[in-house]
Formats: sequence, structure tokens, C-alpha cells
Amino acid sequence: MRDSNFVKTFGKVPFILVIDFLLENYLFDYSKTEVAREVRISRITIEKIWKTLIEKKLIIKTKKIGNATLYRLNLKAPVIKKLREIDFILSSKPKKQANQTTEQAKQTTEQAKQTTEQAIDNRQKVKAIA
Repeated sequence: MRDSNFVKTFGKVPFILVIDFLLENYLFDYSKTEVAREVRISRITIEKIWKTLIEKKLIIKTKKIGNATLYRLNLKAPVIKKLREIDFILSSKPKKQANQTTEQAKQTTEQAKQTTEQAIDNRQKVKAIA
């Protein structure tokens, strides 16, 4: 499997590999096991990653088939919107330009993370008031 510019930019670590796979295959539903197999990480490794993705609402449950629960990238999540934008920028530029946008991509990712944290805080405040 050839590394995408996204992986080259953010590092070949399990979390990034999973995010990259889901970004590239955002139209389809996958189980944890399928994603782990596709990105070549262990079932144990994906458990922590999957828990984080669900907690941050970056993936959503779509259906259950037998014992398998299928998930899809949450395209409405602010972080995912920014990551898709970054992925597009990185994949549409030649290699040299892609490397130059690494810092910009990291800044955008940090902004998206802060936006998501603010949204979660706001939801909790609304729930507390209601």
C-alpha cells in the first residue's frame, strides 16, 4: 500500500492510517475489523482509536449486520470537514508543494480540533441548562 500525501505529512502512525483510510473511503460503511485489516493494524490497536473516533463523533454508526456494526465517517463533524479539506489540498498539489503545505495543514487541524472541543462544550452547556 502506497502512502498518501496525508500519511506522509502527518506520519505513519495507526491513528493517521485509520483517518486516511476513512477519508479516502468516506462513501462506504466499514466495521472495526475491516478497517484494521485494510490499514494493517491489530484489533487491539484499533479499539482505542475507534473509541476516540466515536467519542469525538468523527464516525457514526450506520447499521448492524449480524454481529458486525458498521460505521461511516461523520461528514458533518467540523474536524472531518477540515481534514477532508487538508486531504484535498495535499492530494491535489505536486510533492514539493504538498510538503510546503504541511505547516498550514497542521494549523488547520489544530483549529478544527479546537472548534470540535468548543462544540462539545456548548452541547454540554445546553444539556445542563435543559
